[in-house]
Amino acid sequence: MSTPGTTAASATDKETRGDPPGRDPLLALLGTIRGRLVLALGVGATGGLLSVAGLVLVGLALEELFSARASGATVSWLLGAAATAMAAHFSLRKWAFDLSHIASFELETTLRRDLARHLSTVPLGTVQSLGSGALKKVVQDDVRALHGAVADSTPMIGASLAQPLAALAALAIIDWRLLLAVLAIVPAVAIGFRLVTKDHAAQRRAYDQAGEAINEAVIEFVQGMPVVRTFDDGTTSFARFSARVEDFTQATENWEHQTKKAGILTRAAMTPLPTLVIILAVGTWLVSTGSMSVIDLILAALLGTMPIESVVPLMYLSHFITESRAGAIRITDILAIEPLPEAQTPRQPADGSITFSTVDFSYDTTADTRKALDGVSLHIPHGSVCALVGASGSGKSTVARLIPRFWDVDSGSVRVGGVDIREINSTELLRHIGLVFQDPFLLDDTITENIRLARPNASDDDVRAAARAAQADEFIRKELPDGYHTRVGERGSLLSGGQRQRITIARALLADSPVIVLDEATAFADPENEAAIQRALAELTRGRTVVVIAHRLSTIVDADQIVVLDHGRVAENGTHDELLTADGRYAAMWRQHLKADAWGLAGRRSARTVTGATKEVTA
Repeated sequence: MSTPGTTAASATDKETRGDPPGRDPLLALLGTIRGRLVLALGVGATGGLLSVAGLVLVGLALEELFSARASGATVSWLLGAAATAMAAHFSLRKWAFDLSHIASFELETTLRRDLARHLSTVPLGTVQSLGSGALKKVVQDDVRALHGAVADSTPMIGASLAQPLAALAALAIIDWRLLLAVLAIVPAVAIGFRLVTKDHAAQRRAYDQAGEAINEAVIEFVQGMPVVRTFDDGTTSFARFSARVEDFTQATENWEHQTKKAGILTRAAMTPLPTLVIILAVGTWLVSTGSMSVIDLILAALLGTMPIESVVPLMYLSHFITESRAGAIRITDILAIEPLPEAQTPRQPADGSITFSTVDFSYDTTADTRKALDGVSLHIPHGSVCALVGASGSGKSTVARLIPRFWDVDSGSVRVGGVDIREINSTELLRHIGLVFQDPFLLDDTITENIRLARPNASDDDVRAAARAAQADEFIRKELPDGYHTRVGERGSLLSGGQRQRITIARALLADSPVIVLDEATAFADPENEAAIQRALAELTRGRTVVVIAHRLSTIVDADQIVVLDHGRVAENGTHDELLTADGRYAAMWRQHLKADAWGLAGRRSARTVTGATKEVTA
């Protein structure tokens, strides 16, 4: 099973070692646009050749113009050819950039779709544990970072390779000694290019990690705005975000510090001026000795600076290429996460029964940590209600999330309807199991579409029937401005918590799943909403197998069985009365629950309930 830890580690290792050894990760992502990029490279190279040809033709025209037997027709023809060559150069340059930019936009669209499609096949638990900040950075920022390497670099690389070679060839024809003079600066150019394009991997990784942290901090701050604005006095509300920004700033400064001096020195040395000075010095001597004409010297000065002018843009692009390659590694790491294995011959569950058989499960299989579940065995008959109770970290949520196969177990098996869930198609399994959690999630869409998410082909009548059963129809029609066509805002922010919960229950009702996994939906509801939600849940759970994560013991006293979990193991199992009679962990929890329930302002609530309940426990 792939885990976020191993994925992140592999990305770091690859960048450190220079992996993968066989194929550049950036090239591996190009896919179907590779042909158009090769064409853009060729078009850019042709444009670079034509720019040199245009200058040569201008030089020939000047030479003809100042010759003893100048021909106006020849000069006009040469200047016309030069103008045509330069116009073709600009046209081809534009075409090359059009090709590469359109291909880049298509690549971004394709990669985002591929990432979304792949993430939909990865175990749900793995997707959740990757984190919103990291996933947002990969899907948005890293994919966008490819644009610099694909759209901008491709035409410029073609021109930057063809143009200097053509210019040097033209210099050789004018005078081989000028060619040698220009080539003398090549070692300095190579050293400068290496210094500027050096990949400072450690600083770049720190920069990327700081960027992920900012993404997470922004999401956390925005989603937690009600809490922040309610409880913060203004001194700490931005503390976490500010700390992330400072870390990002420091990472940026460290990265720039590593490259600043080399960049300044290299850019000073790699301007056209030093090359021009060398050409003019050598050329002036050649002119003075009669070995070269002034016109040839002017043409040589124009051509001699072209190699440097062609290399400089590549230095600026090298940062984008390096960043794009690092992003490509992270993208390929996400795409390399093993999808949830699907059965070759899937089976259909017979009913809604659930069976755990000696299940072991750990979240991190690479570390020697305590198991989240250790030998858990339990059976939930079809149509029964099973409540999971226990302290925080006891394994309640893990049990609930293994049923819809958020992860695969390390050993043992989970069966639904008598079939191992690994033998059930994952889409069919999720249709068989309805999930209702404490924190209801809604899309930024209409009420109708949020309910219809469970069954896209459901009619409007089906949607309204589900809403009525979920006690949501009345508030939708009477309280919302556009009724069922009202948009709910991001994550349902325009609705109250109780309204959001009833919409999610309506969605689960529309799915008509025989199994319901319920993370107690009324834990934080106000009394009025709680009553409505309880009626909705009664409708939802009728005739279905229900697994409920219980936070308030008073809501599960009538459950068919109560499973008490402790450190990933089943400590007790039975009905409410049976567990009270056993006077074990559950009985102790029940006594604590009654004490908490009896508490009131200034301790004025009557203690008779607690006293009576205590007698019941000890009887």
